[in-house]
Amino acid sequence: MTESTASSTPAGTTDDLPGRELAHPGFAACRSAARRVRTTPRGRRAVGALRPRGVAWVIRDRAPLALLLYTAGREGRLVWQGPGGFALLEPPTARTEIWRGPRFGGPWSGLLRWLDTRWSVVVFGLPPSLALLLAILLLPFPALHALVLVIVLIALVYTVGVLLVLVVWQVFFGRTRSIGERADSADLAELWSVRLFHQEQPHRAEELAKETRVRLQRLITAGVRQPVADRGAQVGSVRLATTLAVSRAAVTDAETLAWWERTGRVVPGPDGGHVLWSLGGERPEDLPRFPERPVPFVRFSLVSVIGVVLLLAHLLMGAERDECAPDDCAGAADSYGRALMWTAYQLVWRTAPGVEPVSDAALVLGWTTSALLPTVALVVLAAFGFHTRALAQQRRHRTEGQRQIMGTSRVLVVTVAKVESDAMLDAVESHIGREIEPDFTASIPVFDAGLVGGSRLFIVQAAQGSTNAAGVPAVVGDAIRHLAPHYAVIAGICYGLRPGPQLPGDVLVSEKIHDLDHGKLVETDGGVHERLRGEHVVTSPMLLSAVRAVQRGWSRRSGVRVATGLMLSWGKLLDSPQMVKELVARHPDAIGGDMEGAAFYAAARSAGVESILIKSICDWGANKTDEHQESAARNAADLVLHLILSGALARTPAERRGG
Repeated sequence: MTESTASSTPAGTTDDLPGRELAHPGFAACRSAARRVRTTPRGRRAVGALRPRGVAWVIRDRAPLALLLYTAGREGRLVWQGPGGFALLEPPTARTEIWRGPRFGGPWSGLLRWLDTRWSVVVFGLPPSLALLLAILLLPFPALHALVLVIVLIALVYTVGVLLVLVVWQVFFGRTRSIGERADSADLAELWSVRLFHQEQPHRAEELAKETRVRLQRLITAGVRQPVADRGAQVGSVRLATTLAVSRAAVTDAETLAWWERTGRVVPGPDGGHVLWSLGGERPEDLPRFPERPVPFVRFSLVSVIGVVLLLAHLLMGAERDECAPDDCAGAADSYGRALMWTAYQLVWRTAPGVEPVSDAALVLGWTTSALLPTVALVVLAAFGFHTRALAQQRRHRTEGQRQIMGTSRVLVVTVAKVESDAMLDAVESHIGREIEPDFTASIPVFDAGLVGGSRLFIVQAAQGSTNAAGVPAVVGDAIRHLAPHYAVIAGICYGLRPGPQLPGDVLVSEKIHDLDHGKLVETDGGVHERLRGEHVVTSPMLLSAVRAVQRGWSRRSGVRVATGLMLSWGKLLDSPQMVKELVARHPDAIGGDMEGAAFYAAARSAGVESILIKSICDWGANKTDEHQESAARNAADLVLHLILSGALARTPAERRGG
């Protein structure tokens, strides 16, 4: 599964991302924006989180902020209102296969992206490399050999100094902090994320957030369509199926940060954690994970040492020849082979047999060469430890991180009456502390509550009637196609069949559902009689076991009784004492009934979704009033929420079967 799925086009969104329509800011505007970010109270922290210190501490992992903004602008990842308002989008760093950069960025975009991702390598390797190149160019001029030696020593001191700082930082300070900083937490590495959100006018934060969502829609759509077009095919509209992570450290204004925390779900983590903003549905366990490749500092340092040794041997040969001319000094390192052998022996603290340098430069070069081996050894040990810890952390996040961030299961709760929908939304909103806005990107309105109890929770409302275009069969079918839930629950109110033993507000849970709508009318004994032919189905044993496991504690806390048994489903609104008596006589094991249970179960069963009915008694199928409807709907909603919060649905059916 990719980050998006084909579906109907949401109103108000666009699908294409042509380069001509995205006028990116120039480098001067990006420099101005970077300066304005640093003047805000949280600006320096935001820049530090975006550009964490690398493994050597003195070098940042990413390019300067102005270059970052300019690169993102060329790729369409910079949502730009001006230097005082913009958002920087970053693709999932742990899944580089889904983002190769758009083609409209031009030939420089690839170079800029490479410079950004390899900034620490460039800063570490470019200055000494340029210095050594200059020294090589000056070698043909004997009068400048002293300058060549100074240049080489400066390059060597720079390289050794950075490597020593790397070792000290990793050994004494970098055990936990560097791992947390390098990817700004593995949580963010799995998702599209906002790594910088700067809005100097807090009342426009929501406007900028909506523009960011539209831009992400365009980016993902372009990424989906282009590979398909390259293969001579076409795809239709693309619906977002992901969650946007907004780093709390990335928000430069406290008021804007408070708005984000009210809008999304706060997840603790490094640098203050992040806020998850749901943009659609996803099945995280279906998405492949690719580990981030570490920067090859060890290989680079080894290659650098070899290059330095080769160059030092050349310098030693020149110094020895100058010292011995015009006399012939026996044993001097006056040939490149002898000079290279002597330098190699000095590298391992040994004396080269048959080689006795006579120049003063040999003393300096010998001490310099002897210091390289322990430095490289420490670098290798520190890098090995860092690499081992990083791989272990990646493995942990692959197995546990996804469940903590987005949940590995998806739960669909279906309601019908307004009192049922209000009760369910009130219960969930009271728990998560925010209002749930409807999402209209699917063919039906969906209330996405985000991660609740380790599961992704969706709530939909259907109309009464099985033949209604917005009835339970149609709505449940559309919801299952768009949201791909693992579990489905229909919650709300029902009628009881046992007044006295039962009380209004008691919660009934289906063990079986008997469909009363299907039957055969026959004429016998001078009258017409109905023979029921509807299905007598068993609901999900997995969900029924989960409800039975949690109902005892919930009943003690709430004081509401829970009963499980046979539920009748009849598509007629029952308000007749005589008919209730007939139902009890014909179905002595039934505990209650409703109008939608059979249609709900049929839609869920056809899609292979585990399902169950949880409803509360509001009347007895006769002399109906609204007196107990609200309290009964609240009881059913509370039990459903308790079931989800217990973690009973946090694992998918496949995970349960696999242990």
